[in-house]
Amino acid sequence: MKKYLYIAALILATGVQAQEALYNTGNLRIHEGGVMGLHTNLVNDGSFDENLGLVGFYGDNLRTVSGSLPATLYDVEFVTGGGTVLQNALNVLNNANFVSGDIITDRVQPNITLNFLTDAFPNGQNDISKVDGYVSVNNQQNFIFPVGDFQYLRPLILNSEGVNAVARCAYYIEDPNSPSVLPRAFNTNNKAVEIGDISTVEFWHLEGSVASSIQLSWNERSNMGLLTNDVNEIVIVGYSKSANQWVSLGGPAPA
Repeated sequence: MKKYLYIAALILATGVQAQEALYNTGNLRIHEGGVMGLHTNLVNDGSFDENLGLVGFYGDNLRTVSGSLPATLYDVEFVTGGGTVLQNALNVLNNANFVSGDIITDRVQPNITLNFLTDAFPNGQNDISKVDGYVSVNNQQNFIFPVGDFQYLRPLILNSEGVNAVARCAYYIEDPNSPSVLPRAFNTNNKAVEIGDISTVEFWHLEGSVASSIQLSWNERSNMGLLTNDVNEIVIVGYSKSANQWVSLGGPAPA
């Protein structure tokens, strides 16, 4: 039988205190088969990285994950009404289960991510539960980034020629000519001659060092009718740092 530990307000254990949060300053570990349900915030200033069980974030209110050290969870589940704000990176060893409530990161700080380690994967991502901000992946070749904004899931599927030491992605419902937080603009008039109009409605910011192909999709909000009436003319383009222009990444984008 699984042992369940639900933490709401107060934990009497060495190095762990509660001040409207689970405040870890010691050595906290979830053993295999163990389940910890957090109905409060998590402040991690200690060791919380040798875990095998499930940690869940629950409740109707906004949850925050903060502290000086990133927590590393084996399985994690998000069932929150107000979402979960990451003020520090949160590492996933196995599975992140999205049920309800977004995981929110500050796009001004792209190093703060929901970070999937080797063999970790997302599950159940949907319009009401995904990452509104940055997701990163370590030591994986292929990955589905469960990214979007406050309204829609807008995933990016990455297929690389080799293993990515680190790759990172976020979705922006913005004009790439004038992004709100990125340090530079990406002029849609700087493009290879074979490229027609480029969308100014949305874009994905993907960082990686391995040659890769990607898959994206569009929805009604993408307003592709501004670009063309023929879906066969829609292709994925990316901004080349070396060429300093937009280039075709080949192949049509799926609807």
